[in-house]
Amino acid sequence: MALARVRRGPGRLMPLPQRVLLALALGVGACSATTDEPRAGSSQANVTATTIGSVRITNYTLARESDFSSYTEFLCSGKGVAMQGTGIRNDGRFVKYVSGGGGWCGGYARLCNCSSARFAEVDSVFGSTGRNLVKNYSIAVDPKRIAYGSYVWIAELRHWYRADDTGGAIVGNEIDVYTEGDNPGFYFQSSVVVTREPHEANDPGPNGEKPDSAPEVVIEERPTGGPFEALDVRHPIAPGGFLTQCNGEADGEAVWTTRAGGKDGGSRWAEASYPQHPSGDCGEKKDGRHPIVLRSEPADALGGTWITQCAEEGGHVTHVFKVEGIVEGHPAAVFQYDESDESCP
Repeated sequence: MALARVRRGPGRLMPLPQRVLLALALGVGACSATTDEPRAGSSQANVTATTIGSVRITNYTLARESDFSSYTEFLCSGKGVAMQGTGIRNDGRFVKYVSGGGGWCGGYARLCNCSSARFAEVDSVFGSTGRNLVKNYSIAVDPKRIAYGSYVWIAELRHWYRADDTGGAIVGNEIDVYTEGDNPGFYFQSSVVVTREPHEANDPGPNGEKPDSAPEVVIEERPTGGPFEALDVRHPIAPGGFLTQCNGEADGEAVWTTRAGGKDGGSRWAEASYPQHPSGDCGEKKDGRHPIVLRSEPADALGGTWITQCAEEGGHVTHVFKVEGIVEGHPAAVFQYDESDESCP
């Protein structure tokens, strides 16, 4: 796994571990980094701005070595560089997956042959437009809704951003803020102002607004008590949502309710609420377990999101699920594999 030094990284980068399904299809765009800029003397002297209401704001990060128990796991696990495309080491250097590894084993848990995988150090991280991504300034957008190279004022964040990237899960009124190695856990609605007039991140807003700090992230301990263990949803989904899962015989269903915080900025706890008789389709079982259905989310949301569920039998084991299906118009997290987790009873 010798690292070769190169100067270009992959294209669209995904959140950790929330959007991993798309990471396999990333690449550097062919567009020039300067093609989106207004040219001097062009007809853009009268720059207009467009306001878009109710845009969903999320964020995406790099895989971080500090989140893994070993460097090999950082490179080759299903939550590491090989899946995310790019990661950031403890020394601040970027590293990207190049090729090899023998495919995926254990339900995308790890590369089958990590020793054969090729990785490379990179000096910068590039988006799909070819631009160098800038932490807390570059954003991923749907170019059919917001043109590449546009400058975007996000009202709730009170900062300007630049449309440098995109991704298959960014559709319509959604903006993903590139936060590099940090994960503030953005998941909220905001109005935005879009213009072709260049702006730095801390320029005053379109109506003279003063730039402000980002919303505070709520960190909570794992909820305890109730009829079953809490779920760790590895995506900052909205609080007050419902998740359900049928038991193996499909004659009972567990119900969880999401909280406002999680164990870190990129997750939310789903607290045990109550058991009930199944109120709808249980979904297809995999390895004896029905999927976990996010009943408050639309079908096109949260693709690739990971959910962990402590094993009822204990032993510091967690069941790992990933959103890769749909049940009754809602995202369904399908069982993948078991792994050790000391935070579980």
